[in-house]
Amino acid sequence: SVPQEERGLAFGLLDSMDTLGAMLGPLLGLGIFYLLSHYTRIGTESTFRFIFFAAAIPTVVSIFIIITRTREVKEFGGSHENPASVGPRTSRLAALKAHKTLLIFTIISCLFAFWAVTENFMLVCGLRVLDISRQEMGEIWLVVILYWFINVTFAPTALYAGRLSDRIGRKLPIFLSLVILAALTLGFAFVGPTYWHIGILFALHGVYQGFLKPAQKAFVADLAPEELRATALGGYSMLTGAASVPGPLIFGLLWHYSGGWRLPFLLSGSFVALAAILLLFFVREPARKSSD
Repeated sequence: SVPQEERGLAFGLLDSMDTLGAMLGPLLGLGIFYLLSHYTRIGTESTFRFIFFAAAIPTVVSIFIIITRTREVKEFGGSHENPASVGPRTSRLAALKAHKTLLIFTIISCLFAFWAVTENFMLVCGLRVLDISRQEMGEIWLVVILYWFINVTFAPTALYAGRLSDRIGRKLPIFLSLVILAALTLGFAFVGPTYWHIGILFALHGVYQGFLKPAQKAFVADLAPEELRATALGGYSMLTGAASVPGPLIFGLLWHYSGGWRLPFLLSGSFVALAAILLLFFVREPARKSSD
């Protein structure tokens, strides 16, 4: 729907607006929870049921807007090629495999997707460091705010980084994102028992995602054959998503058998740093195409 020179900004805008809702949602949820639990006599279970019901309303509104207010752009970069003209599935795969840079970038992305620490493990580690048990429900707002830190830094960073990738290229923002992820992951191995130390690491996780996601998707779209752009984006997401499935299991096993979180966080940060180095030396950014 947009020319290549605005593709990063477009992906950044989508990610930023999506996360803006994720910024407001937890705060509204906390507010509703506080009001219902303090000023009504309904139980905790009914309070949570009401919050889930309220959370469904924006989704219904979104469906209505998509059906009535959006228009699909049929053209591919100004041309009128039909992706069906590429041929059968084997021809599509062969066309994608012929793009060596896309293949290398996908392999490196799968490596860091396998080892990238998840927000769940960050939350578990944060609660362990802060010595908050599941029985301390009065501290539940601390968990919500920690998650909120990710969103509050991700939204503006995604918009800025997406636009930046249109100006300087996709590779540098992606490299910076991996460096930030490696640093914050290693930081969790040595973090001090204060809320602000943990909060800064969560905020950095939002910055990492903001630099990564718009540039990552725009880079795949840049590298893919024009008529197979959607196939490339879908295949890239499928492979990196599949790579991220066993990672948390390995992370959890290391945590369990090593007797703490330090070893898995050290290994995770080290492999993400390795992925950043591989990206820097083995992925070549293609020349930009100018759009009419």
